[in-house]
Amino acid sequence: MEVFVVIVVVIVAALILQLWLSSQAKRQEEVHVKARPHDVLEAVQSHFKSMWWRPVHGRGALNFQSKGFGVGSWGMDNPVISIDISEMDNGNTTVEAWMSSWSSRMGIVASCDRVYFKRRKLLKSLEEMGV
Repeated sequence: MEVFVVIVVVIVAALILQLWLSSQAKRQEEVHVKARPHDVLEAVQSHFKSMWWRPVHGRGALNFQSKGFGVGSWGMDNPVISIDISEMDNGNTTVEAWMSSWSSRMGIVASCDRVYFKRRKLLKSLEEMGV
């Protein structure tokens, strides 16, 4: 009986984590970088230059779709991260990143973990550019 309770608790915790990751992956994030737009563009392209992300057409200036498996991605389309880069009046750069295309099942976005962690790592590395 104790093993059953532990299994149920683990399953419920995993579902809650997946729902939280899904909600976080859907958010649009923005960061201001103390660097030129060209340098930021190169940094973004370099960040997504791996075998697990491919450039695609989409709603942003840059769009990348994940490849492979992620949380709840079996039999579903992989999400697309879109990125817009714009220069501010003071010479700094604004970067906006959001998930522009996704599929979900029971409220859980396919590969939400990959989107959340990839975007988080990108924005953190961009913030460090201008320091």
